Amino acid sequence: MGRHAVAWGAVGVVAALLAIGCRSDQAGSPGRSPDHAGAPAPAPARIGGLQLPRLDDAVAELRVLDEEVVLWRGRLGRDPGAAGPLCERLLRRAGVLGRLDDYVEADRVAQAWAQAAPTLLPAQRNRARVDAALHRFAAARARLDAAIAGGLAASEVATELAELALATGQAERALPTLRRAVDLGGDPAALVALARALGETGSIGDGKRLMAAAWRAVRTTSALAVAGLLFQWGRLLEEAGDVSGARDRYALAAVAAPTHHDISVHLAGVLAATGERDRAITLLEADLARADHPETASQLALLLRGRDAARAAALAARASAGWDARVGALPEAFADHAARHYLTLGDPASRARALALATRNHAVRVTVDSEVLLLEAAQVADDPAVGCPVRAALEARASTAPAAIAILARTAAFCPRDG
Repeated sequence: MGRHAVAWGAVGVVAALLAIGCRSDQAGSPGRSPDHAGAPAPAPARIGGLQLPRLDDAVAELRVLDEEVVLWRGRLGRDPGAAGPLCERLLRRAGVLGRLDDYVEADRVAQAWAQAAPTLLPAQRNRARVDAALHRFAAARARLDAAIAGGLAASEVATELAELALATGQAERALPTLRRAVDLGGDPAALVALARALGETGSIGDGKRLMAAAWRAVRTTSALAVAGLLFQWGRLLEEAGDVSGARDRYALAAVAAPTHHDISVHLAGVLAATGERDRAITLLEADLARADHPETASQLALLLRGRDAARAAALAARASAGWDARVGALPEAFADHAARHYLTLGDPASRARALALATRNHAVRVTVDSEVLLLEAAQVADDPAVGCPVRAALEARASTAPAAIAILARTAAFCPRDG
């Protein structure tokens, strides 16, 4: 989602990733297995001037997460409130491994609890969190507003409301709440969230400084938490055009959590962009062997087109089937990624499909990213009636994002000025 799976777009993902290891005692996790307590830590690594601390084993952390999912799932029958921690863990695991089944189960469990307890604020708040993670931003906001009207203090969901504003292109509205969160504690999750908001408003330098501060503030030994922070840092740098800086942070994150899907895909992307295609292919082949994810298949198909046309075509078809399944299950969550895949195919049907998906994504949230994607899809489909109003809106933003600048330059002739 977002650009890649549940990176930026899913509201609260930054906090969720960091919370994997930042809670000192994992309170509320039933029956945590002691077998993982002494898991071997990966050796420290240094890349791009950053030193990776000694961390827990990411595979062992995921095994504990698997156990917790099973345990909370088992409690559902006798304790409806188990839906909250179960959904949290399902989304957390989905954020690492990219499994469609985890997203679908979280959606189903959250909906069942909310329907069974329509006046219970925790159930409605949990439904809102899952809605936000699946890019149903309007529904999430409506549920939070209803919860506030029902007696929930607005201050209790201030951060969630700010993250919704950030996810829907209203970063300026999110800044006051996110600044207060930093002033109150300055923990890594708060610093990362504020850094992201500042990046969205064009204050890239301030965002970079806050990401560095978040890195210095980390005290956890959780490999997944540290990898999550490095991944978010890399995203900020990649979107700002600093490909080498992004590559270093993704590479260090991959050392900490080598099976993290989003990290593998983004690292492969920047490796390919900097001329290391063989390394990118190797990385994607390994990720595809671990999990049949359509994004991996799509990127690998692009890299193999000039080397193995038959396999590239098979991978592209595999990616199309995978994205169609995801869009069919959770359309708002995956429309943007599926659109980007179909833009790589080039045939008329795929161009039309990309435009329809990009239009759907833009209807959910009006952001620089959604406008860039819709304008690109409209240009490829040769549909100026859709693309030119979006181009005008994007131009009016005066965004400094490299992707926005590039698409405006490429579409200058597509939408000529009157006169």
